[in-house]
Amino acid sequence: MKDIFLNVQEAKDNLQVSKISQAYHANKKRRDDPLFAVGDWVLLNTKNRVRIFKNNEGKRAAKWFPVFDGPYKVTHCNPSSSTVTLDLPFSNIFPTFHCDRVKKFIPNDDSLYPHRAQVVPEPMEVDGEMEYFVDKIIDHRKSRRGTKYLVKWTGFGEDHNEWMDAKDLAENEAVDIYLRDHPDAA
Repeated sequence: MKDIFLNVQEAKDNLQVSKISQAYHANKKRRDDPLFAVGDWVLLNTKNRVRIFKNNEGKRAAKWFPVFDGPYKVTHCNPSSSTVTLDLPFSNIFPTFHCDRVKKFIPNDDSLYPHRAQVVPEPMEVDGEMEYFVDKIIDHRKSRRGTKYLVKWTGFGEDHNEWMDAKDLAENEAVDIYLRDHPDAA
């Protein structure tokens, strides 16, 4: 009985030594997490958000999807869990991501690359309110409260597409065009 107990203890010790050795050799190749601070601008990996970038026919090839989108502003950092929380203004996904899903955004240097600057359009004043223009309606879906439309804004990339209620898009020419082409959406 004493021999069995000693053999079990020796096996546990050998497993512990093996775990320590494996961790040591695995960590030699790992690099530290990048350090982000509140207010930094980052790009977000699109690997797990492919559905957002598909068009309504589903004919767009995945190889043409952007690998990163953004930039987004960091609103909270948690170095103990290697996560950052981002300000995602036009999205309804959970805004906290692991550090391996984001990378630091390096803005364009206009002196080196003068034609790469992306101009973000300013809102226009319509009836006393500041509004952006709808480029087109991409998709629709039914919900308990009615129909929602996936809106592509004029001058913005696909990462800024937004689901909006039909009542918020009343008297919009883009909705009329979409309904003409997709009669099942009405």
